Amino acid sequence: SVWDQTKDALYLHGSFTQLEIPNISFAGYYYPKKEENNLDMELNLQAVRMQMLLPYVKEFCSEFDGLLSGSMTIKGSARKPEVNGLLNVSANKIRVNYLNTYYKFNHDIVIENGSFGIEGMTIYDIPHNNKAVVNGKVYHDNFKNYQLDFDIRTNKFMCLNTTEADNSLYYGQAYVTGIVNIFGF
Repeated sequence: SVWDQTKDALYLHGSFTQLEIPNISFAGYYYPKKEENNLDMELNLQAVRMQMLLPYVKEFCSEFDGLLSGSMTIKGSARKPEVNGLLNVSANKIRVNYLNTYYKFNHDIVIENGSFGIEGMTIYDIPHNNKAVVNGKVYHDNFKNYQLDFDIRTNKFMCLNTTEADNSLYYGQAYVTGIVNIFGF
C-alpha cells in the first residue's frame, strides 16, 4: 500500500495465491478521511475454490465443490459497500442438506448493488442429470434481510431425497415438473 497525496487516499494493491495462481487480486483506493464513499476498489477472482465459502453456507449446504471466477467493483463505504460485477460459478457438486439433494451448474451471476441475479441458469440434479432453468434474484439490504424471487422451469427434477431417519414427518424421493416460483424473506 502507498499513500497517494494527490487523492488524499491509501492505494491498496495485492493478491492471494494458491498453487502459483493469483486467485484473488485487488487494487484501488481507500479514503480514510471520508465517512461515505471511502472505497473505490476492483476485485478479481480466478479459480477460487467454492469450499472457501463453506463456513458461510454450511447450515444449508454440506458439500460445496466448484470454482468461482469474476470481476467486481467495490465502492461506497466499509459499513455499506456497493458491490457490482459478474461472477462465474462452476459448481461441480452442491448438497442441499434439508432436501438431501445434489446439484451442479455453470453460470454467471450478475452482482448489482442490493442484489444477485441469474438469467437462464440451467441446474442439473445429481445423479439423474434432469434439469431446471432458473431466472430471478436474491435481494438484500447491505447483505442482510435477504429476499428471494425465482422462477424455475423443471422437468422431472429431483427436489427431495430423504429417509425416515432424516425427517419422520416427511421423507422419500420427490420430483417436480412445471413452473415453480420461490418468493419470500
